[in-house]
Amino acid sequence: MDYAAIGSLGGTTSWYRTRDRSARTLPGRTAFARSFEAQARRDFPDATDAEIEVKVRYLRTIFYKRIAMKGGKASAPKRNRKEKNGVGSTSTPFNEEVVVASERPLERV
Repeated sequence: MDYAAIGSLGGTTSWYRTRDRSARTLPGRTAFARSFEAQARRDFPDATDAEIEVKVRYLRTIFYKRIAMKGGKASAPKRNRKEKNGVGSTSTPFNEEVVVASERPLERV
């Protein structure tokens, strides 16, 4: 039994039945935003609300930059492997002719 496929099917069905996607994700988005504020208040207990607001922006930027760095590290081995094998380059291998889809005659089915 493929539990991953069953779970994926259930999740997709659940989102299909959701009328207001924004309302469904609001609690999670709110909790996520509050986590930055909670961390800023914990790290700077004497800060004013305006200072906390600035700190929250910095924390959010730090969070997304870390994600970007992790993504870059994860994709670097794939990118290096493609470059090594000549995959993904702009030149065509073996001097093959490139046919643009709009130049091909239409086939009747």
